[in-house]
Amino acid sequence: MSLRRMYAPPFVCCLAVFLAALILVTLNFAADETNWFANLFSYRFYIVVLTPVYLLICAALDRRMTTPCAVRVGSRKKAAAITLLRQWGFAFVCFCAWIALVCLFAILCFRPVTEKSALDILDIFLKELLGFMLMGTLASVLRRASVRVPADNAYILTFLLAAADNLAAAPFLYKYTSFRGALVFSWVFTEGCAGYAALLAALALLTAYLFRVGVRGDIF
Repeated sequence: MSLRRMYAPPFVCCLAVFLAALILVTLNFAADETNWFANLFSYRFYIVVLTPVYLLICAALDRRMTTPCAVRVGSRKKAAAITLLRQWGFAFVCFCAWIALVCLFAILCFRPVTEKSALDILDIFLKELLGFMLMGTLASVLRRASVRVPADNAYILTFLLAAADNLAAAPFLYKYTSFRGALVFSWVFTEGCAGYAALLAALALLTAYLFRVGVRGDIF
């Protein structure tokens, strides 16, 4: 899937229809605006609904970068960079469409988005975007492992790690410490600047590792 095809109108329209359908479904279960926002931006919705869709698209983008394609590109580093930029670009497009539709439905069904709500949405947008970028990078690292099991199941393992972090480890930690940040992915839902710091640090380390070691296919 090339960048031109990925951002072609039919693809963007299908993505927008899918996201709009998700919003309409959540509206049916929401008693009011506060409850609706809480459902849309919960860690359960993020992991169970949005993450599988994103990782499936990332897997399709990754598998398009075959060995002949990598040869034409010129090097493994360039091939890895192109794949990563495609995945990050899709995450950005996905979340822009998501946030735009959320604001539109909020205006149509409830009331205009207030300044505080807009800032809260922007905070969630940035952290969830960083979380998706981190997932794509981790999957790219695992895909280049010399061991077949993680290499062949990189996106499934990434999803399982994100799910275990957000659905098991983080709630367990929060129950006893009132703090949500457990491993890495659960920092998406940690308030304050600490979440940004953890996500950016993890993303920088994984990206550096991918280009220094992972492109040789001898991670572990």
